[in-house]
Amino acid sequence: MSFLKELDDCFRRIGASPVAFQVVRKTVRRALLSRFPYCVYFVLTEREIVVIARLHGHQNPARWKRRL
Repeated sequence: MSFLKELDDCFRRIGASPVAFQVVRKTVRRALLSRFPYCVYFVLTEREIVVIARLHGHQNPARWKRRL
């Protein structure tokens, strides 16, 4: 499975059940890719899901905090 397909699958899981993912800070949630060491950080608004970042698991998580 390619990285892009895995990422697309992660986005589908987020879209299907966004509240199932762990809250990591206030309203920010994190979804983990299954086969690759990446995380997708996102927030829920009243009308949409906003992806803040897609980061490698070894990157400093403070990078997504600057995007809020």
